[in-house]
Amino acid sequence: MPVLVMAQKPCATIMNREQMDKLHAFQQTLDKSPRLFLNKAIKYVPIKVHIVGNDKGNGFYKSDLLIASFCKINQDFSPIGVQFYIKGEIDYINNSKLYQTDDNTIYDLSIQYKDNDAVNIFFAGSSNTYCGVYFGGLDVVYIINSCQGINATTLTHELGHFFSLPHTFYGWENKTTPDVAYQEKVDGSNCRIAGDGFCDTRPDYISSRWDCSNPHFLKDPNGVIFRADSSMFMNYSLDVCHSRFSNEQFTAMSNNLDGRGIISQNMIVENPAMPSLAYPLNNDSNLNSASVRLSWNKSEGATMYQVQIARLKLWETAYLNVLVKDTFYDAKLFGNWQFDWRVKALSLTNMCGNYSESQSFFAKAFPAGTEEVLADKNNIRIFPNPSKNGQSIQIQSSTPSHLTVFDMSGREVFSTDILKGITNEFTPNNNGLYMLRFTYEGGEVMKNILVE
Repeated sequence: MPVLVMAQKPCATIMNREQMDKLHAFQQTLDKSPRLFLNKAIKYVPIKVHIVGNDKGNGFYKSDLLIASFCKINQDFSPIGVQFYIKGEIDYINNSKLYQTDDNTIYDLSIQYKDNDAVNIFFAGSSNTYCGVYFGGLDVVYIINSCQGINATTLTHELGHFFSLPHTFYGWENKTTPDVAYQEKVDGSNCRIAGDGFCDTRPDYISSRWDCSNPHFLKDPNGVIFRADSSMFMNYSLDVCHSRFSNEQFTAMSNNLDGRGIISQNMIVENPAMPSLAYPLNNDSNLNSASVRLSWNKSEGATMYQVQIARLKLWETAYLNVLVKDTFYDAKLFGNWQFDWRVKALSLTNMCGNYSESQSFFAKAFPAGTEEVLADKNNIRIFPNPSKNGQSIQIQSSTPSHLTVFDMSGREVFSTDILKGITNEFTPNNNGLYMLRFTYEGGEVMKNILVE
């Protein structure tokens, strides 16, 4: 469910006169030659993501919420073929004043971080006045972390502003009352000059937060009683009420986007397959909770992976949620627990893939330094590492143990008893990461071999 923040205005954006004049000029063309807003050709639009923390690097917007937000905006803008993607590396910024959305700092630093060939979204920590805002002069959007939870529409709303849309209650912001001539009528007779200027959005005079039941009975200049439409993204109803832009709103946004010159051409569409988990093996145990290496098979076309670890498969409150570019992650866990984990492959053109089937493992707290002590005590030697495909790898241990080697799919490919001081050889047949499990009395040690 979205986080509802009632102490703040949902949005601090007020379109200026120049922006509205430009929009009104375009809206006049809709009456002369109505345009079809639906566009079957997909437009890939880059978003430069800036995630702001405090000076100590705390308070960053969560990666799982970022991915969920991209899925949400891609769904909301799909009728005009827009697909947003993360451009380049995520920009992590440690600045307490920017984190607190200090206006002077925003105007001083936003240009420094801004990418002029993308939509720029800054996720910041706190604001006493708003959940989101589009700074027209800077041409950047700021979103407050707590206002952009699962299924929240703050980002969708602010992107609407970015692509030229005013509030449906334009002219009524901050509880002001416009002249009667600019109060939109239910019969639509002044829809081009009053309110938001769109003739397929219902009149709206409400500049405060309201719920879906809409208790506000409004009266237009002709004395007609009406209610505002709670489904519109560009009003102030609660996020859970929002579901749509109007046809004319879509058409205006598409026109604005076309004029910005930021659409990516010749994008290679990648839809990576669901990854398969390699290690730990399902229901594996005797893992040191202080450091558990998770690994999975590479998915062709994936540019990153979302990794989740949870207790009792409670994914919405997952213990760990991270984005990684490698096909492994070293997790630091706690206690003596069973954990569930899963991985989703992501690409620039598909941020909404499916998670792998989840698997379980049991991790426990070893005495401090147990694994390191075992490794040192047993004097494990692996050479060469990294190695080449087809090259024999020499493995030694000063203490008897049992060695099991797994490939990236979790399949056992080699197994032998290691005798004290005796060199054993393992020759891999394929490139990739191999996991070596040495089992001793009193514990086990995990090592990796990279075969190039």
